[in-house]
Amino acid sequence: MPDVYIKFIYCTVYISMVVTVLLGLRLGYVMLPLMAFMVLPLIYLIKVASHKIEELPLPICVFLGCLGLMMVIGSNTNINESRIFPNNQTVHIDKNGEKTNVYQTAQQNFAEIINKSHDQTLLNYRNLDMGFYRASGVLPTTKYFMTNNIPHDQLPEILDTQNRLITQKKVNFVVLRLPINQDYRQGVADNVLSNYRKIAQHSQFDEHAFTYYLFKKK
Repeated sequence: MPDVYIKFIYCTVYISMVVTVLLGLRLGYVMLPLMAFMVLPLIYLIKVASHKIEELPLPICVFLGCLGLMMVIGSNTNINESRIFPNNQTVHIDKNGEKTNVYQTAQQNFAEIINKSHDQTLLNYRNLDMGFYRASGVLPTTKYFMTNNIPHDQLPEILDTQNRLITQKKVNFVVLRLPINQDYRQGVADNVLSNYRKIAQHSQFDEHAFTYYLFKKK
């Protein structure tokens, strides 16, 4: 097959994927599959650039290398959220009224509380899995142990099941999160407030600033 046809098919498939992803784009990571298509063009660009670089004086090559390194490091803020800075906002955000271990995440703090209980049943309510099952070592007791990115009218069984478990007090602990400045008494569902009491809260950053709440059965 001639090269022109191969390039045409390659570009057509790639553009089709881009259009498909953009039409349904909700979260940034759905773009990751497109990165695989960038490998071959990147190899070609490196091949072309390598011949050009060989013709450049050494000082310019060193300058370009340092410039590229600075651009990569300067735009990467992950180090601020690493073990080098243990008390960073992904671990704890200072908030009045919170009594918590500032060197532990909400997952670790809540796990210590849950593991002290004889009944360690847990429900991750109205959110994607936030890591509390993993941190506490507690296995879910229900099929819908978290809320997926599916509209309620498309699959009402998810939220209906969670609400039934809470109303019937089938789990001892319920964990959820709200925007950091929202009053939990206004943001938490009535069935939770009626059947459970808040025993802990912890604020930290995960793409946005949130306060995590741990409720225990009354």
